[in-house]
Amino acid sequence: MGGYQSGAVIGPAYGASYMLAKPEWIPTETKIEEDYWVEAIERMERKGADIVSTSLGYNIFDSGTSYTYADNDGNTCITTVAADIAASKGVVVVASAGNERN
Repeated sequence: MGGYQSGAVIGPAYGASYMLAKPEWIPTETKIEEDYWVEAIERMERKGADIVSTSLGYNIFDSGTSYTYADNDGNTCITTVAADIAASKGVVVVASAGNERN
């Protein structure tokens, strides 16, 4: 997106400023990762982010708990509520789909 190599490529967002966050906690899959994601998007919004792009999906946790299909209603999962709040503050939130299964 932000790459530049003279004569070869100019990314569509060359010259933009970027913030990176890694809310993933590698050793486990626990709900705390959702809290880390919320913390990251809150921090980015406070620092003036216009767009947040994420490629994370929280579904099944090590504790044996998981979200059900019905929970994917845009109002239940912690991260979707936080994304809605960020959007209400003018942040465009983009999330990938299809990281799991075919």
